[in-house]
Amino acid sequence: MGRLKVKVLRIVGAAALCALLLLCGCSEKPQGPAEITPSLTTEPVPQETLPAENAGESGISPFIDENIIHGGGTVGKYVCSNSLEAVEAAAGSGCRFIELDFCLTSDGEPVCIHDWNIRYLPEWAKEDFPLTLSDFGSSRIYGELTPLTLHSLNEWLEDTDGVYIILDCKDHLMETLAIIVERYPELTERLIPQIYAEDQLEPVRALGFPRVIYTVYQLPWEDKLDTEQIAAFAKNNALTGVTFPVELTEQEGYVAALLESGIPLYVHTVNDPAVIQELLNMGITSVYTDCY
Repeated sequence: MGRLKVKVLRIVGAAALCALLLLCGCSEKPQGPAEITPSLTTEPVPQETLPAENAGESGISPFIDENIIHGGGTVGKYVCSNSLEAVEAAAGSGCRFIELDFCLTSDGEPVCIHDWNIRYLPEWAKEDFPLTLSDFGSSRIYGELTPLTLHSLNEWLEDTDGVYIILDCKDHLMETLAIIVERYPELTERLIPQIYAEDQLEPVRALGFPRVIYTVYQLPWEDKLDTEQIAAFAKNNALTGVTFPVELTEQEGYVAALLESGIPLYVHTVNDPAVIQELLNMGITSVYTDCY
């Protein structure tokens, strides 16, 4: 078993890691050894930015050349909170790309929460979910943190330059994006949707989003392994990148096949600095991570 495989197996239990962080606080964030010596010694594979015409009105390239902060990242003792405090902490640390989860309230309003779960909203019972927009807005994530609604996220982005949001909207994707475009059309330049199937690309771009990431998260296993189709779809449509679980890097030839497309590659979710470095050396463009 290769050294990267051993390290990947250590990080597969992401849920266990989040639970540890919740119990132990920020001081227990996953850290690599003080002196990190990656087992792969090659230099990171150089990546090219996509053509300027794909950059959109804001002028930012679709190319994401740094880590993507997962669910807003770690704030205090909490991870994946999707909270105002989380995005403020991430942006304050210089992070430019933050992934946020979107769900719809019972009255059809987009809000930032991983899922309707008492883990994130302990003051409620599971039979209360999904909450109304009013109830969600007056709640506290993990009982302490400020929730983000679409309105408050827009206000925060108006006051925060240089930060871009990756949307993880596993359910009601088109409905959520349509609401965003109707109310805040300027956000199409600050939000980068993830799509979960090829047939979602055309309607997402029709709404005006110039940058789109294709994530294989919801694909059947055999489709996840079809690198020829994934690479062709990504390249032919000039996607912002392809995202896949870190475990797939252990499939022989998987990364190499996707690299041939020239499309940036992202993996999730990795918190070990040594593993992150090895992935970069392998040719992965950047990773989704709880840490920064």
